[in-house]
Amino acid sequence: MYFGVETVEDKNWFYTMGFADHTWTDSHIDVCFYCLRKKSKYGPHSSYKNEPNKSYKYSTVDCNFMNVIRSLNDVYSMDAQNLKDGGQEHHLMEYINGFLVLAEIEKIAKIISLCLQACDLYVKKGIDHQSHPRYKDKESSDMFDVLFQDDLPQQPSESLDCGVFMVMYAECLSYGHKVIASEFDPNALRTRYAALLWDYGIRK
Repeated sequence: MYFGVETVEDKNWFYTMGFADHTWTDSHIDVCFYCLRKKSKYGPHSSYKNEPNKSYKYSTVDCNFMNVIRSLNDVYSMDAQNLKDGGQEHHLMEYINGFLVLAEIEKIAKIISLCLQACDLYVKKGIDHQSHPRYKDKESSDMFDVLFQDDLPQQPSESLDCGVFMVMYAECLSYGHKVIASEFDPNALRTRYAALLWDYGIRK
């Protein structure tokens, strides 16, 4: 089955998703995020389905993006000539401009704010962040709001459900669903996501 970011050839890939004693891999996370983005873009709940001139919003990333973010401190510690000679600047800009990353990035707080300005993203998108009502009162290194939510379901220290929590939170935040701790069942969610991806793969 081809999921756009990954080709799955073994049914055990789905088996691993559905049972609590297995950890989801980067492949599972990437495919889940890919399908959520497709659902957001083309599904019946898309905020912009009747507004063709507006782009959809969805803020998930491929797993390799975090590797790039972790390396940014090393990149910025290099002098300008080595930065350009090593191709790091070009590599970083490709991610920020959406050529390599698999989704739009709207929030990894301060460092993303600085990177977006460094590659002139606001200029390219026609956004004057000095007069735009969303950005005009914000510092250049603190352009995005960070929201805190209390009483969310917590992953037990010895569980293997990290991927389940990650995907579930991404889905709920993107669609504005409330996460209720008393109703959160990781095992049921494992089964749900495995079934949804199997069905998506069969239909695709």
